[in-house]
Amino acid sequence: MLQVARFAYVAVIWVFLAFLVAQIFFAGLGLFGIPPDMRLHASFGWFVHILDLLLIAVALLARVGRPTIWWVLALFVTSAIQPLLPEFRNDLPVVAALHPLNAVLVTLITVKLALESARFLRTEAAA
Repeated sequence: MLQVARFAYVAVIWVFLAFLVAQIFFAGLGLFGIPPDMRLHASFGWFVHILDLLLIAVALLARVGRPTIWWVLALFVTSAIQPLLPEFRNDLPVVAALHPLNAVLVTLITVKLALESARFLRTEAAA
């Protein structure tokens, strides 16, 4: 069971990273498409949040360790505030402007977790 959970954790974090790459593309498409339209970027973002919740569950089942769990929770928090930031565009544009910066932070945390996830497969293979 632990081996399956660890494989699932690795798979989910890499799919999450792939979804982030797609999100970046959809943002660019929304900005530079004719006409500009951010609906695909906004809609697809909710799939990322589903994976976020799944990632927490799988990380706990995989017993990835306390430091990794904290990073997964940091990813959840930064991802959770991501769709809220653009809502401030009219009242507090400075806060809304944090949306792309937070996206960079979400991506960096995800890359860190994805690169480190390979150790869970190596650990199981060695056992």
